[in-house]
Amino acid sequence: MTPATRSARAREIEALFRSQDRHPAFNLQRERENTAGAHELTGIPSKVTIRDEIVADVACLRIVPDRPRSRREAIYLHGGAFCLMSAWTHHRLAGHIANVIADAVLVPDYALAPEAPFPVARDQCAELIRARRRAGVTRLILIGDSAGGGLALSAVCHLRDSGGPLPDAMVLLSPWLDLSLSGPDLRAGIIDDPILTLNNLRNFAALYLDGRNVRDPDASPLWNRFDNLPPLLAHSAELDLLREDVFRLADAWPDAPSIQHKHFPGMLHSFHFFAGTMPEADQAVREIGRFVDDSI
Repeated sequence: MTPATRSARAREIEALFRSQDRHPAFNLQRERENTAGAHELTGIPSKVTIRDEIVADVACLRIVPDRPRSRREAIYLHGGAFCLMSAWTHHRLAGHIANVIADAVLVPDYALAPEAPFPVARDQCAELIRARRRAGVTRLILIGDSAGGGLALSAVCHLRDSGGPLPDAMVLLSPWLDLSLSGPDLRAGIIDDPILTLNNLRNFAALYLDGRNVRDPDASPLWNRFDNLPPLLAHSAELDLLREDVFRLADAWPDAPSIQHKHFPGMLHSFHFFAGTMPEADQAVREIGRFVDDSI
């Protein structure tokens, strides 16, 4: 996809981000304030209901489509560099996903760093999976974008190693999997990303890791092993500093038939966030629905 073939909305969103100052000194409070209303960038999903719920001592939003189709359930782990955003910032995107899978989506407000560094959020997410299995959910999908994608993979590897229950399928959207930020293109500075900056990513990783090694496989799951894991759909985007994480994950995945990797030329980091306003995001969300239907 070239800039000329992208939708007008995709070009508009890219121009919006490029117009902003992307290199101020790092300030966590400012970053939190700037992203608190991020849900307004997502189109309002139709025919879903939202209710508060506590699961495994974590406050969650449950997003339910108008006519749920089966006994499936998805857990959606929001992005935000381990330090930002919330279930609320991602509730609209979760609503679009609920509609395409025709089943409920649970969005937890997991604990954020630096107030709660690794492994707090990882352990909360793992316990959410245990809790939903204990509650009788027999078909469970785990979805995460950006840092939420990293949390998803970390939690599942942790459950595998501890003998816990696994989800039946996983979906990772522009996931942040390598906290060492060691992708060759990333280090060479040749990725044209209008949203993310390397300086911010380094600062967020340090806040989350709280002194741990950036290649600790428990926290930085690209350095883990990937045997005995559920089927996976992973989306990467061209204009994304983290795009190589998915390519490297696919190369390391030992069971080729159980991983699907879709790369989106011309798209931004976590472009799915613009579902309901951008055709390319809507297409990618529909692909999540097809993968889920084919997998479980």
